[in-house]
Amino acid sequence: MTEKKLLQNKLLLHFSSVLVVFAWVVFLLHRYLGFLQAEVMYRNGQLMTTTATYIVLMLMLFITVLQGIGIVMYYKKPANKRLPLLITLTLTMTSIATIAAGSGLIEYHFSIFVVMALITMFQRRKLVIIASSIFLTQHIGGYLFFPELLCGSTTYSFLLLLIHAIFLIGITIAATVMINQTKRTDLEYAKVEKQNEEKIQELLREVKKASQHVYTDATQLQQQTERVSSASAGIAAVIEQTRAQVNETTELVTAASKTGNQLD
Repeated sequence: MTEKKLLQNKLLLHFSSVLVVFAWVVFLLHRYLGFLQAEVMYRNGQLMTTTATYIVLMLMLFITVLQGIGIVMYYKKPANKRLPLLITLTLTMTSIATIAAGSGLIEYHFSIFVVMALITMFQRRKLVIIASSIFLTQHIGGYLFFPELLCGSTTYSFLLLLIHAIFLIGITIAATVMINQTKRTDLEYAKVEKQNEEKIQELLREVKKASQHVYTDATQLQQQTERVSSASAGIAAVIEQTRAQVNETTELVTAASKTGNQLD
């Protein structure tokens, strides 16, 4: 696994930790401190039932366990291939738990878009589709069986729910297109980078080849210079020897000439 993917795991694990803590804050504020209680009554006409509270509590415990497993998995093996999927599930379920903990207020539904944006950072279409499928299941199942946890009311309009689904499908398509475009751009960049690397290697081979030619020529020139120097030394020795012989002959002739003069 590349360093980039390890950084993604670490960063998104931190984000999921923050969102899990935020979900717990929302749950505690709404359940025990009466946070936005009047607003919930005004919009939904009812507060969260005891059964719904228990379901939300189970969701909170579930996302906490998921986050704990993710942290342990990361510190044991940061490059674990299953970690992105686990983080995706944690982020998705945390958004669902936040919506339920907030009595289905529409403002908490924006967490879906935050989560989808974070999951897109993995650059894996499969994870985006898994998350969007879970959200669609949540909307359909929640509307049919626990509308107060999804919408805060049992009389929520199906058309409004359909609008939610349309936006969810829209962000899924947008995320998938963005991932495809990013991967295509990365492939083109890698191709150009490979071509540049090949050109650099070819240039280095040409430079090395030229250097070898220069070295060979220099070696041959040095050898020729040494041969010329050797020949010059030989010629100088011959000249010196000839000079010595000439001097010796001159001396002999001079001595013979003096002897002839004495005889006369």
